[in-house]
Amino acid sequence: MLSFGRAWRRWLRLGLPLIVVAFLLGAMVGLLGRLPGAPGNLRELMWRGGNPLNWLMFGLWICWLGIGSGLMALSMRRWPAAVLLSPLLAVAVSVTSFAFLCLSVTPESLHDILGVPVWTQSGWQVAQTLPPAAQQAIALHPRLADYVEMGGRYIGIYAPIPILVSLAVVLLGNYVAYGRRAPGGLPLLAISIGMLWLCKLIVVDHAVTSNVVELIAQRSAFGIPAMFWLYLALFLLAVGAALTWGSMIGLLSPLLALFLSLLLFPVGFLAATQGLEGAVEKYGHRFSALQFLLAGDRAGDWSVAATIAAWAGIQIVFCLLLAPGLRLAIPGWRPAAGAAGPPGQGSVGVPAA
Repeated sequence: MLSFGRAWRRWLRLGLPLIVVAFLLGAMVGLLGRLPGAPGNLRELMWRGGNPLNWLMFGLWICWLGIGSGLMALSMRRWPAAVLLSPLLAVAVSVTSFAFLCLSVTPESLHDILGVPVWTQSGWQVAQTLPPAAQQAIALHPRLADYVEMGGRYIGIYAPIPILVSLAVVLLGNYVAYGRRAPGGLPLLAISIGMLWLCKLIVVDHAVTSNVVELIAQRSAFGIPAMFWLYLALFLLAVGAALTWGSMIGLLSPLLALFLSLLLFPVGFLAATQGLEGAVEKYGHRFSALQFLLAGDRAGDWSVAATIAAWAGIQIVFCLLLAPGLRLAIPGWRPAAGAAGPPGQGSVGVPAA
């Protein structure tokens, strides 16, 4: 385990390359939005393609997907009691991501993702039900109130990513390191399920974020709620990112990671199709929710092959975006002392890192 001073020196040494990579990523997205024929959502993401500050902040938002999740997993690996603080860690990671996004994209793009704030949507009628002090604060700082509400919605949408990625990293690392003697993951699993339930309450039940809710299937297989299928699909994507990270740090072989990722693909695809609406009507056209999220041209229907290829692209991009950040935050995985007895060889045939 790195000492506090060595850890800070390591992050300072990696800071400049990280900033350069983040700037290049953000510049690439911004310049793609300026190209003729670029999808409308990409073209309107940044004002006139953005400026260098917007590019840097958006690139940091991309890098933070993996780094934030990795730091959350690292905290729970080094200090097992931090599992109890995982809700606060998830909120901190999400708020940092929201700050990067606010400094990089236009307010219209935020509204496209998060919907119109309730304060504005209801004509301030909702604020009349709050205590007088809260009403006065909202009246004096209406834009701040809108950003606070959008921040809460963003936490509900974004937090499942670090929650599930950190869960996958901790479970994979402990399983490979300890094998059958791996410490019990039930407390972390139970807390993660509780946090996902709270996120669902924020996004679906209370905030009713229309741009998200309309994409969720109204009916799903076996009477299981659609959000269960969507969280399962996201968890399988997280496992794929954790496997890629594990192969990068030598925790397991690249071929084994690739084989397991291929096994995850059909299950994740089926879960996503059960959780997402199969027919969405917008802009005078009818298409699937997956096509709405990914396609630049939504005028025609996708074939089954195109939908499968799109999900394969999602899984690949998810792994490529998150695994380097996880590698940066967690360069190695050594068992925490006294967590579950002496480490041994995991059942996947790879020695503990």
